[in-house]
Amino acid sequence: MSEKPHLSVLDRPNSYIGRSVPRPNARRLLAGRGQYPSDVSLPRMVHVAFARSPFAHARITRIDTEAARQASGVVGVFTGEDIARICQPGSAPWNTSPA
Repeated sequence: MSEKPHLSVLDRPNSYIGRSVPRPNARRLLAGRGQYPSDVSLPRMVHVAFARSPFAHARITRIDTEAARQASGVVGVFTGEDIARICQPGSAPWNTSPA
């Protein structure tokens, strides 16, 4: 009975450790023709910004969103209280941990 030889990580088939990895898009990227998410512009597309408290474990008693709502180009301003009315934390379909 012959035993299979033990292959190190470097000897295993399909191992990329210690080897050059083919980069089929390298020429396009080096020529400056790469496309990134920030290059995409779609009809009715808006951007989002999140503001977080700089204070750990602080109790938020009030958020004044009026100045943000009045700012030019702002489509909507939402607080955690607003979002809690329509969904619960951790309610995303891919989240399998209990909320």
